[in-house]
Amino acid sequence: MIKRFLLVLLSSLILIMPIFLLVPSTAASSLPFNPNDLIDDITFNNTTTMSAAYIDSWLNNNFSNSCISSNANSNGNAGFTTPSPDGWDSATNQYNFGSNVTAGQAIYNVSQEYNVNPQVILTTLQKEQGVVSGGAGCYYNTPNPAAPFSSTPSPSNTFTCDIGGQSTICTYACTTGGGCMPIAMSYACPGYCSAGAEGFSLQLEEGAWLLRFGQERSQGILSGYTGYDPGDENYNYTGPMTQGYRQSIAGGPSIYYDGTYTTQDGVDVTIDNGATASLYYYTPFESGNLLFDNLFQGTISNGDLGFGSVYSNNTFTPHPNGTLISNGSQIFLINNQQRDWITNPYVFESYGYQWNTVVPATIGDTELPAGPNIDTLAPGTIFYSTGTPVYVMNYIGGVLEKQQISLSSYNGLGYKWSQVMYVPPDFVPSATAPNIYFSDQHPPGTLVADYSTGKVYLLTQTSKDWVLGPDAFNTNSYSWSNVLPATAIDLSLPDGSDINLANGTMLLASGNIYLVNYDSNNNIYIQPVGPWDCFSNRLHYGLVNLYSISPASLPSTVGPIFTCSD
Repeated sequence: MIKRFLLVLLSSLILIMPIFLLVPSTAASSLPFNPNDLIDDITFNNTTTMSAAYIDSWLNNNFSNSCISSNANSNGNAGFTTPSPDGWDSATNQYNFGSNVTAGQAIYNVSQEYNVNPQVILTTLQKEQGVVSGGAGCYYNTPNPAAPFSSTPSPSNTFTCDIGGQSTICTYACTTGGGCMPIAMSYACPGYCSAGAEGFSLQLEEGAWLLRFGQERSQGILSGYTGYDPGDENYNYTGPMTQGYRQSIAGGPSIYYDGTYTTQDGVDVTIDNGATASLYYYTPFESGNLLFDNLFQGTISNGDLGFGSVYSNNTFTPHPNGTLISNGSQIFLINNQQRDWITNPYVFESYGYQWNTVVPATIGDTELPAGPNIDTLAPGTIFYSTGTPVYVMNYIGGVLEKQQISLSSYNGLGYKWSQVMYVPPDFVPSATAPNIYFSDQHPPGTLVADYSTGKVYLLTQTSKDWVLGPDAFNTNSYSWSNVLPATAIDLSLPDGSDINLANGTMLLASGNIYLVNYDSNNNIYIQPVGPWDCFSNRLHYGLVNLYSISPASLPSTVGPIFTCSD
């Protein structure tokens, strides 16, 4: 039950005491520190950054006094080895360990097991205790730092060791397998190193499991991820949550979280992704995570680890208005330089959006302010749920509500059953009109066709807006199967604004890429996009995001180039 014991202990520790921190590095990070986005999920979960042999070589070549180097050094390290961490055994409810291996092999093993970047594990080791550099001292059970792991301490094997300048009594278990290195709990030993949760290899297992657990649970994911063990869903999570409806434990209530979190050093942050939530769960202090970022990004020559950016091929440029982005657990629409959260998949689909066009969020996206939630079905959506009549989303007194539609209106307005969307009961909008929809006019949000002129209109509350041709129709995510014959009352509405190419559309014309944009007066223009690295690798667009158009159909006004900043 080691894993279970640790989680309970850690959950209490992070609420009552600060994790031991080294003096923060003064080296400048390669990118400015963003407390809302400490590291992106792609980097956090990249297990291909270092092989076992490369970790050992990196330690030996760059940190001559490392506590975990496979080379002997003047810090008391006779050539570090530790029992091989071989994963959790659900049948016996404990971790398995094999014969002694190097630290590089042990770190690599747990990184693969829990899908955590080995660089994240190394940075955590350094942040908590200076284990990588040996700068805080190395504490071994002499004469054998490679003693096999034992979860049973022997009181006769206690001895005095110097930790942080203080003489402290440590038990045998606290020094087994390479010293007092409780990376998942605290620096101090004893007291915070329990007899059942000590030793380097075990702490690697516990620490990596905790990092992964925090990342997944903060997004409301209870099971099925890499590193999940049966029963993990039954541990109550008390850390920061990403924005959305989340369960902290299996069977618990689904509660809405807005992503806000106050660190234990009093800083208010907004949790932008699961990896950021995990680091705050592990170390609930902004100062500790500033140290993490500095160590990860700073150069080895300045005493840091030199792993580069905590962001994966990213940019501070936000995606343009009209783009659908994902932070790994949520989908947003960039609108008016804000992030509008689309709260559930049925709302997403009601607007005609396509899942394959969603792109990963950039750093710039995460720094945009939160806009209003898009949390109800699109105007004009016709739907039903379990045991309900057919509803249509309509504006009642300017408020979007569901309204039961009469059979006569359903038939008279030309609806087809293929247009009627099924929405599960938990996602049905609560606001309901008091009366039934009886009308010869389609509700706002409906696409209608005037077959006498060949024009298609989008109806609004006060007008009919002409969709200017197939390119405008397609780029606005409209579906031809949803177009209904216009009624006389529909056509009697005054003409409104014309609907042109959708804002944020990436156009492909004669091998060149252009972005559709609008100025403050709603005049359309295009911007050349480049280079390809910006478009593909940093903004994460693909061919599916390109809409092919003839050069003759391009808007005539051309603005400045749209490209990526640092």
